[in-house]
Amino acid sequence: ASPLVSGSTVFVGWLGGSMYGVDLQTGEKRWEYESGAAFESSPAAAEGRLLVGDDEGVLYCFGEAREE
Repeated sequence: ASPLVSGSTVFVGWLGGSMYGVDLQTGEKRWEYESGAAFESSPAAAEGRLLVGDDEGVLYCFGEAREE
């Protein structure tokens, strides 16, 4: 899958079942999520959220929690 650059972070999924957010300048890991299923689809960003599907057909939507 293709990585996604959003702001100063690169998001990339791995066949091992992890999705990573890495600092574009330093390469330092900022964020990680493990699903257990391969992330072969390319992530997308919309309205401050990260969307990506895994090989088990699950669509994930990540974003900062909002207070109502």
